[in-house]
This record gives sequence, C-alpha cells and structure tokens, in this order.
Amino acid sequence: MSKKTLYDLGKEYYEQADILHSQIFAVREKLRAVSPVCKEAYRLKSTLSVLYRQRSEAVEIARILCAYYDRKEDAA
Repeated sequence: MSKKTLYDLGKEYYEQADILHSQIFAVREKLRAVSPVCKEAYRLKSTLSVLYRQRSEAVEIARILCAYYDRKEDAA
C-alpha cells in the first residue's frame, strides 16, 4: 500500500469531479429527451440535484487538500 500525500488525494477528488461532470452532462441530455412534466423528468432532476451537490463537494474538498500545505506554510 503506497502512501499518498494530501495533494495526491486532492487530485483524485478533482478526477472524481470530472467524472461527476460527465454524468451531469449525460443526465441533462436524457432530460432534454423527455417531457418536462413526466415522472422520468422529475427523477432526472432529482438525480441532477444530487450530482451537482456531489460535484460541488468534490471540488471544494480537492481545493482544500491541494492547498493544505500552502496554508500551513503561510501560518508559520
């Protein structure tokens, strides 16, 4: 098992955010293909809401992890 730095973990979170971005794009494409008032549209909108939140959190965590050592050096 190799040890990872916080920066490495941050990069993984950015990669996950990219995957989530792709999933968001795919769901939005599906949403365009259905009637806006059907149950499927409601389900897709709910899925989008979750994906947007997950992506936002992944980017926020990635930023924190990638900049962790910079902030620590600034405080010293």
